[in-house]
Amino acid sequence: MNFKAATDRLITRVTLPEIAAACGAAVNSIERARMDPASGSYRSPPPGWELAVAKLARERSGDLQSLAEDLEKQHRSRA
Repeated sequence: MNFKAATDRLITRVTLPEIAAACGAAVNSIERARMDPASGSYRSPPPGWELAVAKLARERSGDLQSLAEDLEKQHRSRA
């Protein structure tokens, strides 16, 4: 794996459409739930959002763990 491929994997982030899909909500609903509650456009987050976001976080952490392991293995094989 080269530097660009490794850093591309590192900087990949979870998108609003992915959050919306995990929550079973529209992207617009997620955008409004992220607004300042004082805003007139604010809406409450979808029910069950905590578990949906936790699942996405665990998946992302697994991806990062895999990246670290791949890079460490690659480094050892060159030593």
